[in-house]
Amino acid sequence: YTSHSGIKYKITEGLIAMGGMYQQTISGGLTIKLPFVEINYGVIRSTIDNNNVLYMLGIKIGKGPFQNKKRRRY
Repeated sequence: YTSHSGIKYKITEGLIAMGGMYQQTISGGLTIKLPFVEINYGVIRSTIDNNNVLYMLGIKIGKGPFQNKKRRRY
C-alpha cells in the first residue's frame, strides 16, 4: 500500500508555495510569477538517506496564451 499527498498555497498573486510526500520522499517548491518570466524551484529529499537530494530549477519566458479571467453565466 502506498499513499501520496500534497498541498499548494497561493501566498500572493505571483508567489506560490507547494509541498508533498510520497512513500519515502518529501518535496517542496516555490513559484515566482513576474510579468514575462516564471521561475520554479523545487527540492525532493529522501527521508531514509539524507544524501539523496534532487534540486530543480525551471524558467518560463513569455506571457503564454491569453487567459480570460471573467466568469461566464450559464
